Amino acid sequence: MDFDLLIIGAGPGGYVAAIRAAQLGLKTGLIEKGQPGGTCLNVGCIPSKALLEKSWAYAEACKLAPDLAPDWAGIQAHRAQVIIQQHQGLHYLFKKNGIEYLSGKAEILGPERVAVGGEEHRARNILIATGSRPLSLSHLKPDGTRILTSDELLSLETLPKSLLVVGGGVIGLELGSVFTRMGTQVTVVELTDRVLPEMDLDISKEMTRCLKKQGLNFKLNHRLEALENRGDHVWARMSDKKGTDQELTADLALLALGRRPYTEGLGLETVGITLDSRGFIPVDTHYQAGPGIFAIGDVIGGAMLAHKASEEGVHCVEKMAGALVQESPLPSAVYTHPEAASVGLTEQALAAKETPYLVGRFNFRPLGRAQAAGQLDGFAKVLCAPDSGKILGVHLCGERASDLIAIGALALEQGLTAETWGRQLVGHPSFAEALKEAALDAWGHRAIHL
Repeated sequence: MDFDLLIIGAGPGGYVAAIRAAQLGLKTGLIEKGQPGGTCLNVGCIPSKALLEKSWAYAEACKLAPDLAPDWAGIQAHRAQVIIQQHQGLHYLFKKNGIEYLSGKAEILGPERVAVGGEEHRARNILIATGSRPLSLSHLKPDGTRILTSDELLSLETLPKSLLVVGGGVIGLELGSVFTRMGTQVTVVELTDRVLPEMDLDISKEMTRCLKKQGLNFKLNHRLEALENRGDHVWARMSDKKGTDQELTADLALLALGRRPYTEGLGLETVGITLDSRGFIPVDTHYQAGPGIFAIGDVIGGAMLAHKASEEGVHCVEKMAGALVQESPLPSAVYTHPEAASVGLTEQALAAKETPYLVGRFNFRPLGRAQAAGQLDGFAKVLCAPDSGKILGVHLCGERASDLIAIGALALEQGLTAETWGRQLVGHPSFAEALKEAALDAWGHRAIHL
């Protein structure tokens, strides 16, 4: 047997699983047809954050120097360099942990058998972590020139004068924000009545208000009926809930419709795996899809988040090795400005389940740290059970929300009550004070600065 474990896909799920497996003493092989890091590192989380950080710095600089010209080429060079540095770091980790890195396309030939670039390897266990790709619809398909997915838009060499964003979710808002800051006229078309429809309603409202102030245009409750590349521009036809049509043109269009699992050509049929109705690989609670076959990350459904895939990778190989694993709450974040982040249940989910709850909320504006930084938008919101005070959900919109949500995730995981959390000492001045005040507000309306 060549390996104890062969992992197909070196994204945040696969490579983290490989490192943990190697730490546990398993002889591990990691297969990747492209560059390590998957969507997250190459055309997702990391490059988008590089563009978001630099575009925000440019927007802030323009407040002091309104005639400052954007250095888009420099920003793109920064994005590319960050990716290169991360690639180097991953290869160092593979070598350090004794992981055999196999470059090429993988195909499962049968139980314990995988071919990579024409060479067959054998492994006691096979872990599928192939991730996902941008979703397209029959009437909304990318062409790689003017109708783009996030894969192409992230490495765009020239700034467009106008951009049509199809989809008001995380990808649409983050990339829409980048180009708005650089001077592009951005219009976001969203089918539902609000942006970020999976997040708490208060976050959606605050995000819409803030992004409108920054210059984004929104067409909510609109369905895109047609989208065409007309040579020097794109043309779109949309309709509202009343059926009224409206036409719109732009230099480019971004399809931010979601993502679909990457499972084509893997040879799943050779090991008896049948995809579900949405194209995902069915697994049990141990991430097992069949004898000796496991799967994690985007290919098994649920929230398509890099940190979810990483944690599933760790859990999968630890369970494979017989370790006891504790499941953790799953936070999510949006890296616009202001940022947004959530963990646990939303008000809407609790209401739908007819679950009683208390709400505590505290705006960032009164915080000394927010005043000093000039970052006044946003709020912290804590939901708890009315009888026990146990935390049910935490929601943030504002500066550093993506970092602060880790506190909320820990509060949920540890089963804290709003009172216990509210009595926690936090540094002053800090943005974390908003969470403390929101917890106090939820439990007896005892917030000090409200």
